[in-house]
Amino acid sequence: MKKIAILTQPLHTNYGGILQAYALQRILKELGHDVLTIDRVLPKLSYKVKVLSVLKRLIMKMLGRYKGPIRIWPTVTEYSTIARKTQHFIDKYISLTERIENNKELVHLKKYNFDVYVVGSDQAWRPQYSPNILNYFLDFVENEKRIKRLSYAVSFGVDEWEFNSEQTKQAAELIKLFDGVSVRELSGVLLCEKYLNVKAEFVLDPTLLLNQKDYIELVRESSSVNDVDNGGKLFAYVLDRSVEKQNLISKIAKQFNSTAFEVMPENNFQEVGSRRVDDCVYPPITDWIKGFMDADYIVTDSFHGTVFSIIFNKPFITIGNKGRGLSRFQSLLSLFNLENRLVIDCNNVPVSLLEEQIDFNKVNEILNIQKAKSIQYLINALNK
Repeated sequence: MKKIAILTQPLHTNYGGILQAYALQRILKELGHDVLTIDRVLPKLSYKVKVLSVLKRLIMKMLGRYKGPIRIWPTVTEYSTIARKTQHFIDKYISLTERIENNKELVHLKKYNFDVYVVGSDQAWRPQYSPNILNYFLDFVENEKRIKRLSYAVSFGVDEWEFNSEQTKQAAELIKLFDGVSVRELSGVLLCEKYLNVKAEFVLDPTLLLNQKDYIELVRESSSVNDVDNGGKLFAYVLDRSVEKQNLISKIAKQFNSTAFEVMPENNFQEVGSRRVDDCVYPPITDWIKGFMDADYIVTDSFHGTVFSIIFNKPFITIGNKGRGLSRFQSLLSLFNLENRLVIDCNNVPVSLLEEQIDFNKVNEILNIQKAKSIQYLINALNK
């Protein structure tokens, strides 16, 4: 049995981010190890950024060009309210280290005497999402031969190189110390080889390592799960809303004579501010999973929304978003020969595509093969 630390991006209100952290920790525990996820919190906004943000909105409000709140970031107390239901899942199901507030506090991890550090999953190697990017190459870990360093299903998010020259140089040096490197996208394999001069393996996102029944069990265990039966409906899980996406959702609902439903906060804090913070609370993660269980059809622009559509064998359409990274979707869907489920233009989605059946028997065959390969990667890397 090894003592393992998982370093992923801060856990907050992102359903996919929390569930990938849960899944990876659960798999490593099932392999017989003692596992903790590093409780790295979101970096705080600087005083300068806050002042400039307030001044900008104040001026726009005086000019009559802005009607929203002046302060668009929640206080610690407000954030605790917004995240209280997702935090409940984290507290119940994910074993954590002590809270790490900043880079300096990473030294506190030494006292745990970890044998292995695993970086992953999600977009931990995307600089704009990980400001302290070299932390995700384990720059803070002492250089001892007994300590293994691995990455599991880490994503660059995009198929273009976003590191600056200094980050590239330092990351290339740090990754030489890794005992195993694996990424979530096929494009990531190429980026590792071209810019970091390392051979990476392609593996599945951790959420795909668990079975459908594992997630159903989570829903059944939940005391807070929504009792409303969503059966016979269209589940719309859309992160970046737009008129075009809403029109597509309405089109699909009409096509299948169905009603769309969401599992999202009633309002966004950036739009309504502190006066309506209770309307910004994220529903429980188990309600989100139940959305996939109950839906007849799914429309999403989310990577993990796509993943869970596949896990639950539900017909779906994924709306691509280049800003968030198209390669994530392309790699995932091409693996299962489902590239045609990705749409870029919401105004040009043929009815024939909506009605086309997905052969989930073939999808599940591929999933089982890739799942075995991914778990074997972990076993081999940990025992190397």
